[in-house]
Amino acid sequence: MSQLPRQQKKRRDSNKSWSRFGKHHPPPPPPKHEEPPSPPPPKKPDQSALNNYYATVRKIIESKKRYPEEAKRREEEGTVLVRFTIDEYGNVKDASFFRSSDSNILDKETLKLLKSLKFPPPPEGKPITLNLEIEYKLN
Repeated sequence: MSQLPRQQKKRRDSNKSWSRFGKHHPPPPPPKHEEPPSPPPPKKPDQSALNNYYATVRKIIESKKRYPEEAKRREEEGTVLVRFTIDEYGNVKDASFFRSSDSNILDKETLKLLKSLKFPPPPEGKPITLNLEIEYKLN
């Protein structure tokens, strides 16, 4: 008879769900599968940095702009609305007209000007697309 209680004791000890006090503890819950945290929303560029950059671009264009002699002789004036992208290195890409000045000479000069310029890299080092009016007015 002494043999039987020992076997029962062994079974109790080998069963991990039994505590030393003889009470049954449920197995721990399975680990929860947690989704990795979502990345933060994209940061909006600093508006003052964009405004400063826009002013710098405009200043560079105005300092390099020239009035074509033929347009002066014809007394042609106008405003060209252009759209262009400045890549992360400051190079102009994809320059096109949004609105013509109604002067083929001024329009061509504007595209030629934009393609010849080098700008500082845009804020945050990412390409930026600008719409800009370039005015040609005789004094």
